[in-house]
Amino acid sequence: MSTFKNVILYTDTDGYAKFREADIALPGGSPKAMLSELFPSDGFQVRHSPPGVSSDFHCTTTAQWLVVLSGEMEIGLRDGSKRTFKALSLIHISEPTRPER
Repeated sequence: MSTFKNVILYTDTDGYAKFREADIALPGGSPKAMLSELFPSDGFQVRHSPPGVSSDFHCTTTAQWLVVLSGEMEIGLRDGSKRTFKALSLIHISEPTRPER
């Protein structure tokens, strides 16, 4: 079975955001189109940010899936760590009250 690498941004027990990686299993489909299990969703939103735009540190109140469609997106954390995500990166942002997913 193949897997897809997923980056998870979560709030740790110390109250600070952290990154971790996990594999998403792709047990379904065929060798031409391997599929994960279906994930629940309450909605879908598209966002466009011009190059160079930054935002202040903020928390989300709901779990989110973020897909970078083109360009790059850098996410910096309060501890000074940062990661740059290129086109077609997948990031899962957990709810702040659920540190592990």
